[in-house]
Amino acid sequence: MIHGVLVLDKPKGMTSAQVVEKIKRKFNFQKVGHGGTLDPLATGVLPICINQATKISSWFLGADKVYEGVFLLGVETDTQDILGKVIATHPVRVTEQEIQAAMEKFKGAIQQIPPMYSAIKKGGKPLYRYARANQEVERLPRQIHIFDFQFLGKSGHEVQFRVHCSKGTYVRTLCADVGTELKSGACVKELKRVRTGNCELQHAIGLEALNSQNLTGTPHWKTIAEIRSLCYKADNLK
Repeated sequence: MIHGVLVLDKPKGMTSAQVVEKIKRKFNFQKVGHGGTLDPLATGVLPICINQATKISSWFLGADKVYEGVFLLGVETDTQDILGKVIATHPVRVTEQEIQAAMEKFKGAIQQIPPMYSAIKKGGKPLYRYARANQEVERLPRQIHIFDFQFLGKSGHEVQFRVHCSKGTYVRTLCADVGTELKSGACVKELKRVRTGNCELQHAIGLEALNSQNLTGTPHWKTIAEIRSLCYKADNLK
């Protein structure tokens, strides 16, 4: 029986739970978990913890993360991404300098209200279930940390960005809040996680490329000992 962490490049259109289930069935593993949910829209680094490695999945959940993506100005949706139902549209009359200034306001320690379309539980039920029933419930703001939030460019109403953030950050909500700050609204159009802790996208393997021959190959496979070493180094850098 093998134990370790697979650094996977999650494909677009699948939930993280669906990816876990597919890998579990394909390789007949006893235990499989992941190190931090990615929305169906998102691609990129999804650590897959296999068998005994599921015991250290909490480290990935608590690690800071880096994303690159695109948000669309002028459109608000119920899910805060392009896959959701459009609930409002607005004219867009902002400069690149104004966008950068708005993004700058969200750096550092901030309070973020989780989105209704999330797995956070309220009264023992995930928020997304309330949302699907068209019920809005009160959510308490949570403190997160935005270590860096870079403006990478603008094409029409689309803004390219890169964000380095703490655990618990909803990038959809961050971008929607920037849209609110600009009085134009915004939703995420593309999102890619390029790093979780010390696991980087350049070391990840695609789901369709994965097979029994290359499963434990390098650089996408990490042993429990390697991950513990990475955890120790990361914790001592804080």
